[in-house]
Amino acid sequence: MKRSESSPSAEVGKAKSGGGKTITSLDGKRTISLEAFDRLFDEGSDEIDAFVDWKHPAVAHGGRRSNSGRKPSGRKPYQIRLRPEIHARLKKRAHQQGISLSELVETLVR
Repeated sequence: MKRSESSPSAEVGKAKSGGGKTITSLDGKRTISLEAFDRLFDEGSDEIDAFVDWKHPAVAHGGRRSNSGRKPSGRKPYQIRLRPEIHARLKKRAHQQGISLSELVETLVR
């Protein structure tokens, strides 16, 4: 069965190909179709400068979101080198007391 041009699927096809979609210049004085904009871009024309803010490009996705990630604990990382037997003794003692190795070192330093 052949579908007519006015069928819903024909409209979806036009929408997907960018039919009827436009882009307006930064000053709001010019409007061109997306196809025309693509053509200008492919040709390397300087006319696209009227439509693109090169100093402040819009990023649609990615980047850091506010309040995302692990919350700061206020602790500072510190690295030391220990002989393996000392490290094993500290780890065993921390395990026996049911605390972390960091907490054990903090109690020993106090």
